[in-house]
Amino acid sequence: MSLTNYSIPDSDICKKATQLTTEVSPSFLCNHCLRTFFFGDLLGKRDGLKCDRELLYLGAVMHDLGLTERFGGEQRFEVDGADAARAFVLKHGLSDEKAEIVWDAIALHTS
Repeated sequence: MSLTNYSIPDSDICKKATQLTTEVSPSFLCNHCLRTFFFGDLLGKRDGLKCDRELLYLGAVMHDLGLTERFGGEQRFEVDGADAARAFVLKHGLSDEKAEIVWDAIALHTS
């Protein structure tokens, strides 16, 4: 598989999610979140899986928001992060159905 033409989703919401993650996360955590997308996307392509790349990106890039000072709270970090990501994607125009997919992916990512 060639990575010559590889790209990440560049929709407005994905750019804003990247900006948010970069602002609130230490660089090692931000890099981890980006790698999560790259590995998941590339493995899915290798295996011939079809998915909504924008939702995959949003779930991956924001999956550890609950570990940050800004979004950490009283719940498990996965749920704190999922709540923050759902609020973010709803604020930026994602449908309730797609917001729930992002929430599920993040809240359950260690289960």
